[in-house]
Amino acid sequence: LQYLENNCEDPNASFALHSWFKNGGNLEIIQPFVIKHLNKNYENINTRFVFQEWLNNKGEPKIIQPFVLKYLENNCEDLTASFILGGWLKNGGNPIIIQPFVEKYLQNIQNEEHSGYVIRAWIKSKGNIEFIKPYLLIYLQKDSDSIDSQFVLSGWLKYVGDWELIKSFILQNLQINCENINSEYILIRWLEIGGERKLIEPFLIRFLSKNLLNTKVGIDSILSFWIQTN
Repeated sequence: LQYLENNCEDPNASFALHSWFKNGGNLEIIQPFVIKHLNKNYENINTRFVFQEWLNNKGEPKIIQPFVLKYLENNCEDLTASFILGGWLKNGGNPIIIQPFVEKYLQNIQNEEHSGYVIRAWIKSKGNIEFIKPYLLIYLQKDSDSIDSQFVLSGWLKYVGDWELIKSFILQNLQINCENINSEYILIRWLEIGGERKLIEPFLIRFLSKNLLNTKVGIDSILSFWIQTN
């Protein structure tokens, strides 16, 4: 704290702030230094560590909003901007405010892992679904076979529920990954929202055959939903 009292406006102070958050430091104690640092260094690329940790530690988005917006004006096409965009959305930040930056990011970043993270966070934040649909479909056309895409698929089923829009991508993913424990989320959400049972039945059987004794999997939940929808 003594270091920050004397040096919080220094660009390198971002690393001290980042370390404070990473090690469980109190957010309220550090807030005045965060504001002072951001006011001076919001355009510095290393400031992303401060934004990320503030949001990851449930800091109020509105407190850093002006600095986040100024930073994104210059850096929203940087690959790591996904962590700020996703963190903002996951921590209750207003989706409308950063929609132009999300759009620019998804139009220009050709990295499925990072794009998927932003899309998933947008869906969970209940931002404008019509806005994100084309980016979701582009993403799934490239990456629907991956384990990571299962979280995007299950998120869509949980928060939007339109299983028919992504049906082909779900079936394609389950064809390859249905024995993976993360398939649990797709299977449960599918049954929960009334997706067509016969389409996933063979994948459900394979999943259960592989994971029936796995204590990390919610077998009871899957079987309960299966019985309820029978």
